[in-house]
Amino acid sequence: MQERNNSIKISLIVAVYNAEKYLDRCMQSILKQTFHDFELLLIDDGSTDNSLAMCQEYAEKDPRVKVFHKENGGLASVHQFGLEKATGEYFITTDPDDWIAEDYLETLYNKAVETNADMTICDFYYVYSYGNVYSKQEPSSLNSKAYLHDLLSRKLHGMIPNKLTRRSCFEKYKVGFPVGVNVLEDLWTSCALLKNDISLAYVNKALYFYDNVTNSQSYARNITLNTIKNQDSFIKEYQDIMTEEERYYNKQHNLMCAFMSKQLSAKQLKELYPEINKTYAKKNFWRVYNPKNFLIAWMIIGIPSKLIFALRGLMFKGKALLVWCRKMKFKLGYARS
Repeated sequence: MQERNNSIKISLIVAVYNAEKYLDRCMQSILKQTFHDFELLLIDDGSTDNSLAMCQEYAEKDPRVKVFHKENGGLASVHQFGLEKATGEYFITTDPDDWIAEDYLETLYNKAVETNADMTICDFYYVYSYGNVYSKQEPSSLNSKAYLHDLLSRKLHGMIPNKLTRRSCFEKYKVGFPVGVNVLEDLWTSCALLKNDISLAYVNKALYFYDNVTNSQSYARNITLNTIKNQDSFIKEYQDIMTEEERYYNKQHNLMCAFMSKQLSAKQLKELYPEINKTYAKKNFWRVYNPKNFLIAWMIIGIPSKLIFALRGLMFKGKALLVWCRKMKFKLGYARS
């Protein structure tokens, strides 16, 4: 890591990948901050659009902006790169499709200084097409181990952007971002920090806007086979710390991703957490949305394959009948008119 520069209080990292359509919104929210003593590291992760040129334009206009370009390696690799280049006393990240309140840095920094906290947490908004939803992130206790279980149980979010963290903690406890992991990478890093005796503070205010609309190609939005493997690795990494309830919840969540992704065969699904997948398939039968997944769920539950294929035939015939009925209704209506 870089040596600390006492004149820089906060290092803010933005991972940029093909973000030209929404980067300016994020940048305007950063450059309008009421707190000025920060450095902004824009790290281009091998973008193929105009993102890098935009970053360089921002750097020409504001000396606090530093631009880096690297080969595409995923979000965790960008954050690790940023951590190694950072010189501020505190460290935080922002995603390029999100934005921050004007007093985001000031409020978090003042609370951190006031309480001498290693990690200062704030609330945030989920942004949807129909409006913003407030997400309260108050820890059950300002004890790092208690807060760790808040994250492991998914009661609270493991994201880094709502956590201003003393940069020296990463070095002191040998914590970094899990390069190669592009799902749960923030949760992984937050938990790695919280396994240690770090001090916490909480700000009862939403300062971050988490956009669930704009970037449909975000690192974390699409479930892939790698998503399932990453979540399984996370569970194995923390299974000795998790309570039985937390292990069950995390496995159930990964099973849901596996069903929804259609990336695994029926055999692979049966082998993924066999101790709970039959129960999951029964409880969530009607949440498995497509015909292929219905069949897989039936196989896991234990319905004989001959009956499954018979039911499959009926499903397709039923679909064909529905289409035929709709056509006839249209024709009859047209004839009457």
